Amino acid sequence: MVTRVADTWNARGRLSLAVGRTIGQAPNPPVAPDHAAQFESLVLHALHPDLVDLGKLPDPDAFPAPEGENPFGSDRHKPDHPLFGVFGPDPRRLKWADERALLDNLVQWVVELATAEPHFIS
Repeated sequence: MVTRVADTWNARGRLSLAVGRTIGQAPNPPVAPDHAAQFESLVLHALHPDLVDLGKLPDPDAFPAPEGENPFGSDRHKPDHPLFGVFGPDPRRLKWADERALLDNLVQWVVELATAEPHFIS
């Protein structure tokens, strides 16, 4: 949707161009995009560590994610699932050291978007 809004703006021939992207569109991130799982937890922790509290999730030993489940599957929509609303790899044993590489990747991508010639933006 963000890309579509930018494309609509740009199609009108305005003097300024809009670049509409989500962080999930960054090429080759060291951690795959998700929703409220490892990727988003790492990004938010890198920017505002006080806003990330994985301790609010159920204990992973007492309430493990079902073995072999699809981490993006419909079971994560069920309120009784230990990772209800988390779509992606279980973030409860996350390695915070991975956040720097991810943030560096995202910042470099944004710099490239901001400095690209308009006809090279895709």
